[in-house]
Amino acid sequence: MRHIRQRSRTARVEVTVAMALSFAVLALPPLASGTSDSHKLSHRVSSGDLLIASSAEGVPSADTGMNPVLLTQAGTSDVVFVVLSTTCGHRTCFHLERTSNGGKVFSLVATPPIAGALPTGNLYGLDFANPSDGYALTSGRGSTTALFATFDGGRSWHRELIRTDQRVEWIASTPTAFYAVVGTCPDPKTSCGGWGLDRTPASSSAWTGRSLPLSSHGMEPPQVAAYGSNVWLTGQQQILPGHAFLATSHDNGRTFSVAVKPALSSVNGCGLDPTSPSIIWAQCDGGNMRGDIPLSRDGGAHWITTSMDKGGFAWGVFDPASRSAAYFVNGLYPSRIYRIDVQDQGIAPIGRAPNSDLSALVLTGASHGLALSGPVGANDRRVLYRTSDGGAEWQRVVI
Repeated sequence: MRHIRQRSRTARVEVTVAMALSFAVLALPPLASGTSDSHKLSHRVSSGDLLIASSAEGVPSADTGMNPVLLTQAGTSDVVFVVLSTTCGHRTCFHLERTSNGGKVFSLVATPPIAGALPTGNLYGLDFANPSDGYALTSGRGSTTALFATFDGGRSWHRELIRTDQRVEWIASTPTAFYAVVGTCPDPKTSCGGWGLDRTPASSSAWTGRSLPLSSHGMEPPQVAAYGSNVWLTGQQQILPGHAFLATSHDNGRTFSVAVKPALSSVNGCGLDPTSPSIIWAQCDGGNMRGDIPLSRDGGAHWITTSMDKGGFAWGVFDPASRSAAYFVNGLYPSRIYRIDVQDQGIAPIGRAPNSDLSALVLTGASHGLALSGPVGANDRRVLYRTSDGGAEWQRVVI
């Protein structure tokens, strides 16, 4: 899952049993956005002028009052969900839209309950395993989680009443399963701990606990990624200062092998983005608004440090679009979008970025993609763009 917070030596480890998510499903009526039949509405978007360069970076003149704040792709499909916010009197309202054709047409679907101020309220995680099945993570009391699920593509959501002292820190998915890193938060003044790994089939709420492959005592919650039957956990273990661990499972998280991977050492741990059982990209925070994006072509056994153009990678956006290539905008050179080849790490520009401060980039195929700007102007508005030629040219989108 791509969170809104936009992240060899075999170790002898102590095994801690994971605590399974304990919940009862509370059936709710469809949570619609603005109308009880919102999931039936479909409309063509209004697009602004064609953009070839990044010079026109203002809010579209045909502003509808809707502010796009988050993009998330439904697994590896062509479906992309967009979270938008708007002002409803003295509070902020949120809407969820989906597109399956690169942003030409959007359909309004139901929105999980999101509260709070901009940009995303109390929503801190949104993951769709496929076009139908998804989970939304919102902040509950203290550090705990309010968990919502949809199994019909966002047409309706229900709340899963997990234990009131539990927090879902990370969630990841394959087209057929979700994995969650779950901990216990005793009270608002105490840090969460006791981290474990849970799994459920994608199309139902049937969470079962898995054992973490090492002690969670004194450890930040590990990040999780999955592809097929393969599951990876990565994080910084305090008992090995300066070292990062990578735990690998080939049986849906039942058993793991653990190795120390210096290439994955970072300030806050590395988030993994697998695009096949063997191809894995890692996004590692190096501090000072810079980082590294190592690549593995053998399932995590060995890592290559990619340059991401001269000068390293700084505060940009990265999209591991396929098993053959990834796309990125380097914050050191924000005017261009680059393609990096998996096999030879060759880098080539594919077009000019539609905005010099992008916060998200999602390419769903060889031609179509969406991009989202960072806050623009005094009101911190964001701008949504689409491409139909692989990123060479972009158009502004108003939903």
